[in-house]
Amino acid sequence: MVELRALTSLRGLAAFYVVLLHFSTAFEHHAVATIPSLAPRGYLAVDFFFVLSGFIMTYSYAADFRQYGFVRAAPSFMIKRVARLIPLHWFITFALLTYTLAVSPGFTGSVKPAFESANPVRDVIFNLLLLQGLGLAPNMNGPSWSISVEFFAYLAFPLFLKLVFHTSSWIRGLLAVGAVLALAATAMHGHRLSLETQTVSWTLVRCFSEFVLGMVVYHSYSMDPRAKRFGTDVVLSIMLLIAATMMLLRLWDLVAVLTFPFIILGVAYNSSWVTRVLDHRFMYFMGVISFSLYMIHYPIAYLELSLVKQLHSQALGQTAALAVAFAGSLTTIPIAWCTYRWIEYPGRDIIRSLARRFAVARE
Repeated sequence: MVELRALTSLRGLAAFYVVLLHFSTAFEHHAVATIPSLAPRGYLAVDFFFVLSGFIMTYSYAADFRQYGFVRAAPSFMIKRVARLIPLHWFITFALLTYTLAVSPGFTGSVKPAFESANPVRDVIFNLLLLQGLGLAPNMNGPSWSISVEFFAYLAFPLFLKLVFHTSSWIRGLLAVGAVLALAATAMHGHRLSLETQTVSWTLVRCFSEFVLGMVVYHSYSMDPRAKRFGTDVVLSIMLLIAATMMLLRLWDLVAVLTFPFIILGVAYNSSWVTRVLDHRFMYFMGVISFSLYMIHYPIAYLELSLVKQLHSQALGQTAALAVAFAGSLTTIPIAWCTYRWIEYPGRDIIRSLARRFAVARE
């Protein structure tokens, strides 16, 4: 299957946008006054991930479900998803646990534990099993809530696939409308249509709705020639402008999120300036390491904050705080490359290899 490189690059941009958000938040704790975020509405990058994931999962695996049937294809799909998520997630979880154990009992320095828990054994187990996004345990690694709830979208993927590809067009239309209405209901619980939900139930609604919209958009990409119009420079530029305006001016999250499916569809079709920019080697590299970038940046931000406090005890001015936050964000790129190269990529191969051996042994 041909990789849609431009979409891989978009995932990298979204991941780095989250990095900028959390570094801004971290270094605001060591600034003389509130600093503007380097990534306004940065949490919406996670919503973009959910939509993009629905599109890419369908692009990558729909053919397997058609060829092998749902009963045979579903286990293989889930093994590949586990192989994608678990190695790096477990590595970071154990690293944070080790760090917490090292600095907690009897520690007199200024460094705080990575997480605090009344039942650490239970919470570590729940984090390892990707149950923290359901509110069953605190997140040991802040961003990991999203991979937890998305994992449950993967479990529902075969059902969603049947509804999108193996039912009539009006049922697919109702599914898309239902997803939009669910997002609207989620936004109604926030200030000015914000999607920064706090409750587990609305977070799951948010994730599942956006995942389904990504799948529906892929159906249009693969089945409807009229969808190519979204790949024109004019239409794609308008969608990008609307999304950027909503996010940078901190307006209505719902409007920004509803442009994401059309942006993804447009980028998938575009063969002009957008694709040329996103096809650049560095942009694609950012997409390749995007999962590592997303998963490792949060603890790094607060470790670097502790280091800056040790080196410069006085609060930073606003400009200095922003500059240090941006510089810190850049340091995550080489670190993410290392975790991708030595943890994420080989870990994925090991799990897939073990799954193949187990399948052969059963036969």
